[in-house]
Amino acid sequence: MTPNFLSKTLTYSKNINFSDPLAFSFLKSASLYPSNRALFVEDNIYSYQELLEMVNFIYSKIPSDKIYQSIGIYCNDDVYTYVSILAINLYGAAYIPLNPKFPVSKNKECVKRCDLKLILSSTETANLTAIAEGVELLNTTVREEKEKSLPISNYKKTDQPIAYVLFTSGTTGEPKGAPITHSNLNHFFNYFSSNFTFDANDRFLQSSELTFDFSVFAFFMP
Repeated sequence: MTPNFLSKTLTYSKNINFSDPLAFSFLKSASLYPSNRALFVEDNIYSYQELLEMVNFIYSKIPSDKIYQSIGIYCNDDVYTYVSILAINLYGAAYIPLNPKFPVSKNKECVKRCDLKLILSSTETANLTAIAEGVELLNTTVREEKEKSLPISNYKKTDQPIAYVLFTSGTTGEPKGAPITHSNLNHFFNYFSSNFTFDANDRFLQSSELTFDFSVFAFFMP
Protein backbone atom coordinates (compact mmCIF):
# COMPACT_ATOMS: atom_id res chain seq x y z
CA MET A 1 0.00 0.00 0.00
CA THR A 2 1.49 3.36 -1.02
CA PRO A 3 1.53 5.98 1.79
CA ASN A 4 -0.76 8.95 1.22
CA PHE A 5 2.11 11.44 1.10
CA LEU A 6 3.60 9.57 -1.87
CA SER A 7 0.41 9.52 -3.89
CA LYS A 8 -0.79 13.13 -3.57
CA THR A 9 -0.69 15.42 -6.59
CA LEU A 10 0.82 18.89 -6.81
CA THR A 11 0.46 21.92 -9.05
CA TYR A 12 3.76 23.24 -10.34
CA SER A 13 4.78 26.63 -11.70
CA LYS A 14 3.86 27.15 -15.37
CA ASN A 15 7.21 28.82 -16.05
CA ILE A 16 9.66 26.49 -14.29
CA ASN A 17 9.52 22.74 -13.99
CA PHE A 18 10.21 22.26 -10.29
CA SER A 19 9.33 18.57 -10.39
CA ASP A 20 12.68 17.40 -11.79
CA PRO A 21 14.97 15.57 -9.36
CA LEU A 22 17.65 17.90 -8.03
CA ALA A 23 20.41 15.42 -8.91
CA PHE A 24 19.95 16.27 -12.59
CA SER A 25 22.13 19.28 -11.75
CA PHE A 26 24.79 16.83 -10.58
CA LEU A 27 24.71 15.21 -14.04
CA LYS A 28 25.33 18.63 -15.57
CA SER A 29 28.30 19.24 -13.27
CA ALA A 30 29.72 15.82 -14.04
CA SER A 31 29.47 16.58 -17.75
CA LEU A 32 31.05 20.05 -17.54
CA TYR A 33 33.66 19.41 -14.83
CA PRO A 34 34.38 15.66 -14.73
CA SER A 35 37.82 16.01 -13.13
CA ASN A 36 36.80 18.54 -10.45
CA ARG A 37 36.73 17.43 -6.85
CA ALA A 38 33.19 16.59 -5.83
CA LEU A 39 33.37 14.79 -2.49
CA PHE A 40 35.87 14.20 0.30
CA VAL A 41 34.90 11.39 2.66
CA GLU A 42 36.85 8.79 4.68
CA ASP A 43 40.12 10.52 3.69
CA ASN A 44 39.41 9.96 0.00
CA ILE A 45 38.72 12.53 -2.72
CA TYR A 46 36.26 11.66 -5.50
CA SER A 47 35.90 13.55 -8.76
CA TYR A 48 32.54 14.18 -10.42
CA GLN A 49 33.37 11.51 -13.01
CA GLU A 50 34.20 8.95 -10.32
CA LEU A 51 30.97 9.71 -8.48
CA LEU A 52 28.96 9.47 -11.70
CA GLU A 53 30.39 6.03 -12.44
CA MET A 54 29.45 4.89 -8.93
CA VAL A 55 25.97 6.40 -9.29
CA ASN A 56 25.45 4.50 -12.53
CA PHE A 57 26.74 1.31 -10.94
CA ILE A 58 24.34 1.51 -7.99
CA TYR A 59 21.44 2.71 -10.15
CA SER A 60 21.90 -0.30 -12.43
CA LYS A 61 21.68 -2.63 -9.40
CA ILE A 62 18.19 -1.43 -8.43
CA PRO A 63 15.83 -4.22 -9.57
CA SER A 64 14.23 -3.31 -12.90
CA ASP A 65 11.21 -5.62 -12.66
CA LYS A 66 9.26 -3.18 -10.47
CA ILE A 67 8.93 0.54 -9.81
CA TYR A 68 9.79 1.85 -6.33
CA GLN A 69 8.08 4.98 -5.05
CA SER A 70 10.38 5.12 -2.02
CA ILE A 71 13.73 3.48 -1.25
CA GLY A 72 15.49 3.31 2.12
CA ILE A 73 19.16 4.09 2.73
CA TYR A 74 21.00 2.74 5.77
CA CYS A 75 23.20 5.80 6.32
CA ASN A 76 26.77 4.69 6.84
CA ASP A 77 29.41 7.41 6.81
CA ASP A 78 30.89 6.44 3.45
CA VAL A 79 30.84 7.38 -0.22
CA TYR A 80 28.29 4.67 -1.05
CA THR A 81 25.65 6.37 1.09
CA TYR A 82 26.05 9.69 -0.73
CA VAL A 83 26.08 7.96 -4.11
CA SER A 84 22.91 6.10 -3.15
CA ILE A 85 21.15 9.40 -2.45
CA LEU A 86 22.05 10.62 -5.94
CA ALA A 87 21.02 7.35 -7.59
CA ILE A 88 17.63 7.26 -5.84
CA ASN A 89 17.02 10.94 -6.54
CA LEU A 90 17.74 10.42 -10.24
CA TYR A 91 15.43 7.41 -10.20
CA GLY A 92 12.66 9.70 -8.95
CA ALA A 93 11.88 7.75 -5.79
CA ALA A 94 11.78 9.31 -2.34
CA TYR A 95 14.88 8.40 -0.36
CA ILE A 96 14.28 7.45 3.26
CA PRO A 97 17.45 7.82 5.41
CA LEU A 98 17.71 5.32 8.25
CA ASN A 99 20.12 6.21 11.06
CA PRO A 100 22.20 3.28 12.42
CA LYS A 101 22.32 5.13 15.77
CA PHE A 102 18.54 5.11 16.15
CA PRO A 103 16.82 2.30 18.09
CA VAL A 104 15.80 -0.64 15.93
CA SER A 105 12.17 -0.06 16.91
CA LYS A 106 12.22 3.50 15.53
CA ASN A 107 13.84 2.50 12.25
CA LYS A 108 11.41 -0.38 11.86
CA GLU A 109 8.53 2.04 12.33
CA CYS A 110 10.01 4.30 9.63
CA VAL A 111 10.27 1.32 7.28
CA LYS A 112 6.66 0.38 8.04
CA ARG A 113 5.24 3.88 7.61
CA CYS A 114 6.94 4.34 4.24
CA ASP A 115 6.01 0.82 3.16
CA LEU A 116 9.61 0.25 2.09
CA LYS A 117 10.29 -2.69 -0.20
CA LEU A 118 14.00 -1.98 -0.78
CA ILE A 119 16.86 -0.69 1.40
CA LEU A 120 20.34 0.21 0.10
CA SER A 121 23.36 -0.25 2.36
CA SER A 122 27.12 -0.70 2.09
CA THR A 123 27.18 -2.90 5.20
CA GLU A 124 25.19 -5.82 6.49
CA THR A 125 24.79 -5.79 10.27
CA ALA A 126 22.52 -7.48 12.77
CA ASN A 127 20.93 -4.08 13.38
CA LEU A 128 20.14 -3.67 9.68
CA THR A 129 18.83 -7.23 9.41
CA ALA A 130 16.41 -6.56 12.26
CA ILE A 131 15.27 -3.29 10.68
CA ALA A 132 14.80 -4.80 7.23
CA GLU A 133 12.79 -7.87 8.16
CA GLY A 134 10.71 -8.71 5.09
CA VAL A 135 12.40 -5.99 3.00
CA GLU A 136 14.86 -6.59 0.17
CA LEU A 137 18.42 -5.44 0.93
CA LEU A 138 20.80 -4.22 -1.77
CA ASN A 139 24.53 -4.06 -1.05
CA THR A 140 25.88 -0.92 -2.70
CA THR A 141 29.59 -1.69 -2.38
CA VAL A 142 31.42 -1.40 -5.69
CA ARG A 143 33.64 -4.41 -6.27
CA GLU A 144 37.40 -4.09 -6.06
CA GLU A 145 37.90 -4.58 -9.78
CA LYS A 146 35.85 -1.39 -10.28
CA GLU A 147 33.61 -2.82 -12.95
CA LYS A 148 33.03 -0.18 -15.62
CA SER A 149 29.62 1.42 -15.32
CA LEU A 150 27.67 1.96 -18.52
CA PRO A 151 26.09 5.36 -19.20
CA ILE A 152 22.38 5.55 -18.45
CA SER A 153 20.23 7.32 -21.04
CA ASN A 154 17.04 7.73 -19.01
CA TYR A 155 17.24 7.80 -15.22
CA LYS A 156 13.79 8.89 -14.11
CA LYS A 157 11.50 5.92 -13.46
CA THR A 158 8.70 7.60 -11.51
CA ASP A 159 6.99 10.99 -11.47
CA GLN A 160 5.82 10.86 -7.86
CA PRO A 161 6.43 14.25 -6.19
CA ILE A 162 8.33 13.35 -3.00
CA ALA A 163 12.14 13.74 -2.96
CA TYR A 164 12.77 12.43 0.57
CA VAL A 165 11.14 11.82 3.93
CA LEU A 166 12.82 12.64 7.25
CA PHE A 167 11.47 11.34 10.53
CA THR A 168 11.23 13.22 13.79
CA SER A 169 9.89 11.96 17.11
CA GLY A 170 7.48 14.88 17.39
CA THR A 171 5.71 15.58 20.67
CA THR A 172 4.37 12.07 21.21
CA GLY A 173 7.61 10.12 20.91
CA GLU A 174 6.28 8.39 17.80
CA PRO A 175 8.32 8.92 14.60
CA LYS A 176 6.55 11.26 12.19
CA GLY A 177 7.55 11.50 8.55
CA ALA A 178 8.05 14.94 7.00
CA PRO A 179 7.80 14.55 3.19
CA ILE A 180 9.72 17.10 1.12
CA THR A 181 8.81 17.40 -2.55
CA HIS A 182 11.04 17.96 -5.57
CA SER A 183 9.17 21.24 -5.92
CA ASN A 184 10.08 22.25 -2.34
CA LEU A 185 13.74 21.43 -2.97
CA ASN A 186 14.00 23.19 -6.31
CA HIS A 187 12.40 26.39 -5.01
CA PHE A 188 14.77 26.28 -2.02
CA PHE A 189 17.93 25.78 -4.08
CA ASN A 190 16.78 28.19 -6.78
CA TYR A 191 16.65 30.89 -4.10
CA PHE A 192 20.21 30.22 -2.91
CA SER A 193 21.54 29.97 -6.46
CA SER A 194 19.96 33.33 -7.30
CA ASN A 195 21.07 35.18 -4.16
CA PHE A 196 24.51 33.79 -3.33
CA THR A 197 27.61 33.58 -5.51
CA PHE A 198 28.82 30.05 -4.81
CA ASP A 199 31.46 28.84 -7.25
CA ALA A 200 33.96 26.01 -7.82
CA ASN A 201 36.31 27.43 -5.18
CA ASP A 202 33.81 27.02 -2.34
CA ARG A 203 33.80 24.05 0.02
CA PHE A 204 30.86 22.78 2.07
CA LEU A 205 31.14 20.94 5.37
CA GLN A 206 28.74 18.08 6.11
CA SER A 207 28.16 18.98 9.77
CA SER A 208 24.94 17.06 10.43
CA GLU A 209 23.72 13.52 10.00
CA LEU A 210 21.81 12.59 6.86
CA THR A 211 18.64 12.10 8.89
CA PHE A 212 18.73 15.84 9.75
CA ASP A 213 17.25 18.28 7.25
CA PHE A 214 20.23 20.65 6.98
CA SER A 215 22.31 17.80 5.54
CA VAL A 216 20.36 18.19 2.29
CA PHE A 217 21.67 21.74 1.80
CA ALA A 218 25.25 20.80 2.69
CA PHE A 219 25.23 17.90 0.20
CA PHE A 220 23.15 19.09 -2.75
CA MET A 221 24.12 22.78 -2.82
CA PRO A 222 27.77 22.21 -3.79
